[in-house]
Amino acid sequence: MFTCWFIWKWRNQFIFTDNKELPSYPQRVILYAINDWIASTIIPSGKKPKMLIPLAWELPANGLFKLNIDGSRKTLSGAAGAGGVINDSMGEWNGGFAVNLGKGQILEAEMTEADELHPLAGLIASCRKLMNMLNVHDINHIYREKNRLADCMATWTWDYANLILCLLGLD
Repeated sequence: MFTCWFIWKWRNQFIFTDNKELPSYPQRVILYAINDWIASTIIPSGKKPKMLIPLAWELPANGLFKLNIDGSRKTLSGAAGAGGVINDSMGEWNGGFAVNLGKGQILEAEMTEADELHPLAGLIASCRKLMNMLNVHDINHIYREKNRLADCMATWTWDYANLILCLLGLD
């Protein structure tokens, strides 16, 4: 394949340009190209191949519900909030929440683990209890672009105007 391609390239160069010179060692040129191609296509051990990920919200499987949650923090003021949205397999809204967490760090707003003294410990314990009652549940990280409404709900808790911009896609 490489040999044919280079012969074709050199032929066209000879016919259509003023450059009538061919490489002194055409075999080397072809072998270097082959080695470069092989090196670029082999995935080094320990590295995962890159994958394209669609960044749009996805419906849950038929008959299931999806709870998307997110945390948000306003950098300058430290205002933090969390929001969540429940949708069914038709994409219909089934409920949601938005809670202002006061001032804090993003880790607190995005938190998944809490001890008994944390202000959200009761909410997290209730979520765990409900999940244990369900036959099917799964927890996954998703990108903000796939979680836009929950992100807007969390942001709304510290700035109502930002919710409007978020929902209009102008933020």
